[in-house]
Amino acid sequence: MSRFDYDHASMALFRMKVDKQIHDRLEQAGAYAETAVKVALSMPGGGHLYGSHRASAPGQAPTVWSGDLRASITHTVIKLGMLWTAIVGSDKDHAPLLEFGTSKMAPRPFMRVTIARIQPTLWRLMAGGKK
Repeated sequence: MSRFDYDHASMALFRMKVDKQIHDRLEQAGAYAETAVKVALSMPGGGHLYGSHRASAPGQAPTVWSGDLRASITHTVIKLGMLWTAIVGSDKDHAPLLEFGTSKMAPRPFMRVTIARIQPTLWRLMAGGKK
């Protein structure tokens, strides 16, 4: 008959190390995604010209008007129970209106398109690789 000894202190230390590694990898991926979205929001538009401002065309990321949308893009890493997640987004009311469009405006996606484009890099970062 074999014997199994469970060392609570060693297991707790192991779990702390794993949690820190998960947090650090998600933090790196979240920061990368935040930067990528801000870059997408910095691209010139191909839509109508309003004075000196060239708007985005439907399907393009919105262009900078005041900069408040771009400045509002942030990321955070949270843990709920055993589930870890990185959240990237904006708290601006007009962000989902631009992303998904309205009855009077075609979508100007900037989150979904950017995250889809950089997804291979995000997976690599979360797996512990480099950009």
